[in-house]
Amino acid sequence: LHGKHTDGRFSLSAIEAQHDLIDALDYMQANYPVDESRIYLAGRSMGGMLSAVTAAKYPGRFAAVVAGQGVYDFRTWREWRLPLSQSATAGSTRDQVDSLLSAELGGPFSPETAHAYVSHSALTFASNLQYVPLILWHGTLDEITPPEQSARLAQAIQQYDRYQPDPHWLRGASHL
Repeated sequence: LHGKHTDGRFSLSAIEAQHDLIDALDYMQANYPVDESRIYLAGRSMGGMLSAVTAAKYPGRFAAVVAGQGVYDFRTWREWRLPLSQSATAGSTRDQVDSLLSAELGGPFSPETAHAYVSHSALTFASNLQYVPLILWHGTLDEITPPEQSARLAQAIQQYDRYQPDPHWLRGASHL
């Protein structure tokens, strides 16, 4: 997957990575007998954030989506501070992701980077997710991506679709 400012290993939910998913889907449909009513998208962590934002931007392309432990609102994620009780591994991973995210989005949130933060965040397009079934899941002890990310996306979708289920909580599960 392509990123704009980072390599493909850490594309996060770059618009280029969103296009990679749609381009792959277009290729498969053009070259293979694909049942368009049975196309599903699933991902965890970076894949969860990419799945949710891509489905939100192209809701008619997917029969259903499963997204787990993703960042769905980049501004609040960047502003979130880890609890003092965090593990050293989680803190190191969180710092690495924060650095990659900063590179991909062009730096801290500011008027100059606001568009990047908005266009990468599934929460921005929550109203579109009323048109595609979405299952969210998250570990309750996630120190990399706070569980509130999944809760906030579900709540935002519920404003448009009262049948959107709450996230499935994995009690005691971390991100790693």
